Amino acid sequence: MTFKSRTDYHARHWEAKQTIDEYTDVFDQFHPKTESISLTDQSLGTVDQATGGDNPLYKQYISQGADCGNSYVAQRTFYVDGNWKGSMKYKYTPYPPSNSPPIISEFTVRGQTDFGVPGPANIDSSVYNTALSSFIPKANQRITQFSTGTFVGELRETIHMFKHPLQGIRGLLGDYLGDLGRKRGRAPKSPGRRRKYVADTWLEYSFGLKPFISDIVSASEAVSRLANGFVPAEKVSVTRSAETVVYESPYGQGTNGFLAWHQSALIKDRTKVRVYGAVKLENSGGSYPAVVGLRTDLFIPTLWELVPYSWLVDYFTNVGQIVEAACFNTSRLSYWGATIVGEREQITRCHGDATNPETSGYISSSFSGGNQTMTTKSFTRIPRPYLLPSLAFHVPNKFSKWANMAAVAVQHRRLQPY
Repeated sequence: MTFKSRTDYHARHWEAKQTIDEYTDVFDQFHPKTESISLTDQSLGTVDQATGGDNPLYKQYISQGADCGNSYVAQRTFYVDGNWKGSMKYKYTPYPPSNSPPIISEFTVRGQTDFGVPGPANIDSSVYNTALSSFIPKANQRITQFSTGTFVGELRETIHMFKHPLQGIRGLLGDYLGDLGRKRGRAPKSPGRRRKYVADTWLEYSFGLKPFISDIVSASEAVSRLANGFVPAEKVSVTRSAETVVYESPYGQGTNGFLAWHQSALIKDRTKVRVYGAVKLENSGGSYPAVVGLRTDLFIPTLWELVPYSWLVDYFTNVGQIVEAACFNTSRLSYWGATIVGEREQITRCHGDATNPETSGYISSSFSGGNQTMTTKSFTRIPRPYLLPSLAFHVPNKFSKWANMAAVAVQHRRLQPY
């Protein structure tokens, strides 16, 4: 393990100036052109450092399905200058007064604004937990291509599904609409019971349609694997990210004489997590039963799926993913790890000219510039992390889930059958 450290120095230059054109006063006294300049130079040193190292033979290790992971922690700060500039011209009135044409005075600024204080981002732990919750289910999908028993129990229908996938989907939708039409005469007459009848039928087909569609791809891959022989370990990864606003200031005002401009500050934290690994497929310890879904480590997760309304619990929590991760055998993975990237972006934003046009003698003004940003980025790599996520609660964000819950609500509005 190695440690590296380097100090980077970032320079800032800010110039504020006023100029007054030459003129002759009423006493015929000549006044040459004058300039008054205020300069601010600043140098900020930031420490970029890294602890750990990469295996130079990592590609060879990965190709052989071996574990090449190691820990690594690094941090670095980046700057993007905004290069602001502004100008304000007005008619200058000297004392003693001038006997020449109007005298022009100008206030100008140019350069970069003040540096902020660099600091690391606050890592959002929920992002890591969300990525972890999705990793084991995705790994299981690569090991076992089917989430249903279609391949074993309904081989004839499976083959038909391969040949005519769209016909199968159309058939399910047609059956749903057909059932509603054929049973229309026997459907309840009251609006409440009629809604319950439609909801019951929707749930029946809704929970059959989604697994059917997902199995079209997975089933074809499984058949290919059975027909063409076993393949090496396959990479699996899950990436999740989130962004939060830490602080946003109201408009502030900078000035140089009569010249004025608006500016504000914004601080954002970003978290990006990637959980990755390689699952051992059939030539690395798997078998034909594993391809079609006959695995002992899926027995308890399958029991959870069979519990009435467990799907509703999974809409609001990750209980199902916790059960699946707890039962997963990590020996099925050649290697696994996680990377956590945190970014704190501090932005000084330019909102343009704020000079008062009612200023005495006002002629013109302007102000422009891009955002000045300071980004502190941290990177952490964790080899072989604990793969069991913690309990989390969330609100469903898909219309289909709310539709299913609405159907259940209608279904249980009345306890007695219609």
